Amino acid sequence: MRGPVAVHGVDWSGAALAGRHIWIASGWRARRGLEVTAVVRASDLPGGGVERAAALAAVRAFVAARPGEAVGIDAPLGLPRALAAADWQSTVRAVARDRDAGAFRARCAARTGGREPRRACDVAARTPFAPTNLRLYRQTFHALAGLVAPLLEAGRVRVAPMQRPAARAALLLEVCPASTLAREGLRVPYKGRGGRLRDARARIAAALAGRGLAARIACGAREAAVEDPGGDALDAVVACCAAARAVADARALGRANADERLEGRVYV
Repeated sequence: MRGPVAVHGVDWSGAALAGRHIWIASGWRARRGLEVTAVVRASDLPGGGVERAAALAAVRAFVAARPGEAVGIDAPLGLPRALAAADWQSTVRAVARDRDAGAFRARCAARTGGREPRRACDVAARTPFAPTNLRLYRQTFHALAGLVAPLLEAGRVRVAPMQRPAARAALLLEVCPASTLAREGLRVPYKGRGGRLRDARARIAAALAGRGLAARIACGAREAAVEDPGGDALDAVVACCAAARAVADARALGRANADERLEGRVYV
């Protein structure tokens, strides 16, 4: 078995009450496949809370405490070439210097004349939005400035494929549950209240095992994924599955072309 054995999936949020919307699914790559053992909100992590600052601090601590483990996160971990600095780490540091998400978006808009360029990996993975899109820029900013930058500075994380895995640090991978579900032919409406959408979440959770993405989803994790009307808990499970699939091929993690070394890669 190659690559990290413990795997996590994070459905990210940059909302003011991010603790309600960030979910983390955790599991193990066993011999028969991924076993998802737990799904938890960021507000329920040790030291977590509903407010964004507390939630992000709790997620940072969660990732920092998992050296050698893989964490798939549903948020852009790089910017398109038109907005990037000389290299990927310099891009991360530049975002961390922005005052807030609004200043980040304004700086990007000034550089592109208001355009929202996509990365090569966005095109390849068919992600729904560009990193600076109105619906995504807060997630991008808080992922880079609030999670990646401080963990890089502390030496507690490595980010694939721009960096090679290291036993002393968690391995962070960008994933996109929407793209993974589309790849598997499972992209159907599932977010919202009502029996029809709940049934759709249940079918997706069952199909993850049927398609080999998860050998087993524990009862509590499955219940959380099905009963969360926002679909965020299910997205965390899908993120965990995508991360597990990515780390199964350890050689591919560090293999990157010029665009990926600067902009990142979306693992689906």
